Amino acid sequence: MRAKKSFKKIQIFKGFLLSYILILILPFAFGSFVYFKALDIIEKDAKDARIFMLEQSSTIIDNYLKDLNKTVVSMSLNQNLNTLMYMNQPGYGSSDVYYLSLTQKEMKSFSASTTFESSIYVFLKKSDLVMTKTDTVFGIKEYYLTNHYNMPYDTWNQQILDSVHKMDIDPDNIIIDQLIPQNEKRYLTYVQTLPLSAPEKKLGAIVALINTDDINKLLMAVDESGTGYTYILDKNGRVITGVSNDSRRDFPSVSIDPGTARGFLFEKIDGEEMAVIHTQSQFNKWTYVTVLPTKVFWDKAIYIKKVILAIVIISLLMGVGISIYLTGRNLRPIQETMLTLRKVFKGELGNGRNEYDFLKNGVTKLINTHEEMKKSMENQALLMKSTFISRLIHGEINDQNEMEILSEHLDINLTGKRHIAAIIVLNRFSNPVNREALIEQDINRAIIENVIEKHMGLNCFTHIIDADQIALLLNFNIDDDRECEKIIETIFDNVKNELQEIFNINVNFSVGNLYGKVSDINLSFSEAKNALTAFNEINTDSSIIWYRDVKKESSGYYYPVELELQLINMAKSGNKNDIDRVMDIIYEENFVQRSLTNYMEYNLFFDMRGTIIKIIGDTGSKLDIKEVISSNYSSMEIRDIFNTMKTAYYSICNEARNKKKSHNSQLLEKLVEYIQSNYFSSEVSACNIAAQFNISESYFSQFFKEQTGETFSDFLEKMRINRACELLTGKTMSVEDTSRLVGYNSAYTFRRAFKRVMGVLPTEYRG
Repeated sequence: MRAKKSFKKIQIFKGFLLSYILILILPFAFGSFVYFKALDIIEKDAKDARIFMLEQSSTIIDNYLKDLNKTVVSMSLNQNLNTLMYMNQPGYGSSDVYYLSLTQKEMKSFSASTTFESSIYVFLKKSDLVMTKTDTVFGIKEYYLTNHYNMPYDTWNQQILDSVHKMDIDPDNIIIDQLIPQNEKRYLTYVQTLPLSAPEKKLGAIVALINTDDINKLLMAVDESGTGYTYILDKNGRVITGVSNDSRRDFPSVSIDPGTARGFLFEKIDGEEMAVIHTQSQFNKWTYVTVLPTKVFWDKAIYIKKVILAIVIISLLMGVGISIYLTGRNLRPIQETMLTLRKVFKGELGNGRNEYDFLKNGVTKLINTHEEMKKSMENQALLMKSTFISRLIHGEINDQNEMEILSEHLDINLTGKRHIAAIIVLNRFSNPVNREALIEQDINRAIIENVIEKHMGLNCFTHIIDADQIALLLNFNIDDDRECEKIIETIFDNVKNELQEIFNINVNFSVGNLYGKVSDINLSFSEAKNALTAFNEINTDSSIIWYRDVKKESSGYYYPVELELQLINMAKSGNKNDIDRVMDIIYEENFVQRSLTNYMEYNLFFDMRGTIIKIIGDTGSKLDIKEVISSNYSSMEIRDIFNTMKTAYYSICNEARNKKKSHNSQLLEKLVEYIQSNYFSSEVSACNIAAQFNISESYFSQFFKEQTGETFSDFLEKMRINRACELLTGKTMSVEDTSRLVGYNSAYTFRRAFKRVMGVLPTEYRG
């Protein structure tokens, strides 16, 4: 007999345990799916991050090369340079020296981007000249002997001057300063054969030497670990330049499809599996490649994988343990219920085939007492309604049939097209501490429920959720959410006003979102609670707070192009205050109004750092690009990162202001000196002076007015009239002669100007 009971006990235990295990398997299966999806996303992010960094490097280099192309084309089209390339080498005293001097002077007006250190040389074969912005070397071989490549002169001459190049770039070469042999640098050689319209004539070449150190610094940022290779291939597959973990080794050859714009693959190199990431520039078809050890590339993914796997295993073990515990705990009430039924009915139920059969008999017996219990249930109807509403708003009723049966049984009408939950807060700032206050609060709750029922009728149900909080469930038979919201606001305003004016009760409301299904009312209630939390944290005059108005989180970062352009322009103009304002806006939008993921924060800071690097390149700032690139933002607080970036902007602003101030002072000094030396010439005009200083007439006029406080014409007129006053004092020179000596072609014009400045005519002044 005992064996039979033990067997039954084991059977029901297994039944309970199996049901819990099945319930446990479902979230475990879903969790496994999410786990593998998360790994895919992490791996994709790792790939995209590397490709993004390569593309950023490509963009910076492409922009520099585009600017260099424009500069070289402008130089190639220079009329004096085209004249000089057909001349023989001018000797001392030759009139051709004029063209050489003029070409040398005009070269100074050509400037390429200063993103990377570079030097531009013009080689003219017929005149055997090498020209730069600052110097001219007579003799191409003389130049080579001073600064030569790591190749014989004949080879160098053949490659550079005796071959046709159309904006070609050769891989980095070593150039040695003959005067300082240890001063060895590596350069990319950019060559454009002259003339531009007929390069096959090979009359010369424009050569730009681009220091690879700056480019390599940019590439080093792609591989922060320093364990792999990052390099650039031209469209022919030659290595342009790059950085590696071992300078003694060549860059590895990898299997990249030349037609692929971007890609990722694994490849074994020297017996070690490596991750190869590459992207291709659409500008010049250069391929940017990063080769990293697989373990370095996947370090974050492997770590997260181990952590998640450990969590899953621990959760599974805990789940099995909890299932066993719950099985035992749930089995105990059944056994206790059976014992109770035996005591109550004293053998009337029999033993049954098993516990479930016995319980079935017990339930059948209990149904016979239904009529007796019905009256008691009617007395408890209000409590049951409250319980139903409580279960509904807390999401404890998931079965639609159960919901319909219970609502019909309790006479609760939940039909409608839109459903919403709200919370009404009674005396939000009061804190009852005694019996009288609690009794008063109970009375107030009853008043509030009556007022709400008066205004809402059968479309609203209430449930007390706390001493000073009442949950409201509202139903509407209209589809328009905005119309529903207007109705709610009107009703709540009327309720508040009536309670305050008649009963002196102050209430506030928090409201969730509208839903089409009543089964979703728990979501609306949860939102109303969140809105209530926000309501308690803010100080507002409004009595209604909607969940939609509560600050939401966002996964995308805020850094539009317009804002970046503002920062660039402000930095170039030295405007610190506006930079502070814009940086604060970026901080507010991303870290107050949004909640960014680590990946989004990383991309935001990378973009912001790229802006600073772009400004440094555009302005020629002395700020160290390496310092900006190497800043370890991952170990810094967000405010510290912003302060670091602000400091960089401040440095750029200070340089811009100082440069502008120094340049303005020098330019003004030269302008005034020129005017003082040439004011007596009738040819002096704003147009001629602007052309003399290679600036536009409008800029000259505006600049002169800003720096001196008066217009150029007024300044020139006063200078001429002051000199005229000195000449007229001598009483030996006629007014006509005086007007000519001070730059006026007409004595009539001179008289009018003199009258305008001095208030009298020249003859009256001499008087």
